[in-house]
Amino acid sequence: MRRRYPTVEVRAEAVIGHPYRVLAEAGVRSRMVVLGARGKGGFSALRLGSVTRYVLHHVPATVAVVR
Repeated sequence: MRRRYPTVEVRAEAVIGHPYRVLAEAGVRSRMVVLGARGKGGFSALRLGSVTRYVLHHVPATVAVVR
């Protein structure tokens, strides 16, 4: 995708720490946080994990949740 959209800045990094803290810090200095969702479970409210729910409610950046 980087070759297809060379003008879009993408930064990938590996960080050690609790996901809540790491993603909240990244969301403060980023325009968008992209998270994956497994989409499993019988109840729609449970399809998002606790980390995804935390990020959606506490990170000021745009959040994209993708399967």
